[in-house]
Amino acid sequence: MNWFKYNGKAKLIKWAEKFSAVTDCLEICKIPAIRLTVSIENIAEILSAITWIEFLGKELLNIGERIVNLERLYNQRLGLDRKDEWLLGRFRNEPVPEGNSKGEIIDENCMLEEYYSLKGWNKKGLPIENKLKDLKIII
Repeated sequence: MNWFKYNGKAKLIKWAEKFSAVTDCLEICKIPAIRLTVSIENIAEILSAITWIEFLGKELLNIGERIVNLERLYNQRLGLDRKDEWLLGRFRNEPVPEGNSKGEIIDENCMLEEYYSLKGWNKKGLPIENKLKDLKIII
């Protein structure tokens, strides 16, 4: 396991999930938004203009984080947890064909530890009580 090849990727995935949750709720297609470098601040500005309610990018990302955690709680209710978190076989078994990671095979367990820790989830991939309180999902 090479820690350096995964360093920082969990943080990027966490941000992308929050951004995606926001764009999904607003029915904004992510691909053009990312290609056109539409920032979360741009989205907040547009939403504020449309609704006449002041939004900040940081607030939208917080809403996205709440959504991701609520989805995880729903999945937990269905009995899903870390054992169900896996990439398709192709991504686990075939070396990356090109780019900076050419020849590498993804070790998802390596990234999950950092990912869960950044998200405030336990080792089974479930939100901990303090995280749910911080997000005002529970009181």
